[in-house]
Amino acid sequence: MIIGNGSPWAHEKRSPAGGDNLCLASLVALNPDTGEYVWHYQQTPGDNWDFTSTQPMILADLKIGCEARKLILHAPKNGFFFVVDRKTGEFISAKNVVDVNWASGYDAKGRPIETAIARVADRPREIIPSAHGPRNWQSMSFNPQTGLVYMPVQNVPVPLLDNKDWKFNAEGRFIACDARNGKKRWEAPTGTGVIAAPSTYLVDGIVQGVPYNKDHVAEGIALCVSNCVFCHGVPGVDRGGNIPNLGYSSQAVVSNLEQYMFGALARNGMPDFMGKLQPADVDKLKAFIQGTADAVRPKEGAGTGRPGGRPLGWPPPSLGAAAQLPAAAPVDPNPS
Repeated sequence: MIIGNGSPWAHEKRSPAGGDNLCLASLVALNPDTGEYVWHYQQTPGDNWDFTSTQPMILADLKIGCEARKLILHAPKNGFFFVVDRKTGEFISAKNVVDVNWASGYDAKGRPIETAIARVADRPREIIPSAHGPRNWQSMSFNPQTGLVYMPVQNVPVPLLDNKDWKFNAEGRFIACDARNGKKRWEAPTGTGVIAAPSTYLVDGIVQGVPYNKDHVAEGIALCVSNCVFCHGVPGVDRGGNIPNLGYSSQAVVSNLEQYMFGALARNGMPDFMGKLQPADVDKLKAFIQGTADAVRPKEGAGTGRPGGRPLGWPPPSLGAAAQLPAAAPVDPNPS
């Protein structure tokens, strides 16, 4: 069993006499049956920046050079991506995945090569990455086909000085990138920051949108404003909440909208529109919902690489920074 841990900071207050602080900011292997210590690898000796090692790990069986190895792939808060032998704790490689100025790299023994400014607080200095880390608890994933690890990252520096405060906001964009090279394929606004783990799916090949008559869209606007917007928001624009935004609903929901408004499904929480709206009105609502959802999504030819007229529901998720696995050990201790 392998766990990661952190440490209280700053280092000088925690350990006035100095030292690495054994097993802190480290990966630690334990025997799950007895709790007995097996090995540890310290990713940030004498941590002074809250560079915890508690972030999610990936276990992978890969070849390093010509040798099959059982590995841990890990990106803690210190800005580096680590490959470690999970049987022995042997350091294999570390490469920075964001800009880093506290260390220039790691030596062949797996120890960071600290820069001259790393521990000097004689004046405000921006240590990169910050205590927020380039990533924290957010998930990452490994694609055996590309040999890449994907993760969301951020760049938030922090002054190396007491009594300072800093804030940051997620950008609120949903971005799809080519898994092979990281190039952006398309993006769309979400209305809020997104940091949860993504997933991809495919249903019966390419899903088609709900068919509609474009001439009905204008009348559908008035019907939606009068009957739907207060609860569901503007289709494909508002982010939605406990009550779904219909622009993000599945094709099956919108195709059978009359069942939710007049039929058996109305008792599941929708008001009964029987006598208030007619079946022809529902077709106009469908036209407005699908038409608006189509309109707010980027179209091919606008620099997005995404075809127009997409179906309801968001497409496959974004891919964050990609970390290339090493070809062999030892690694260059001074990555560019």
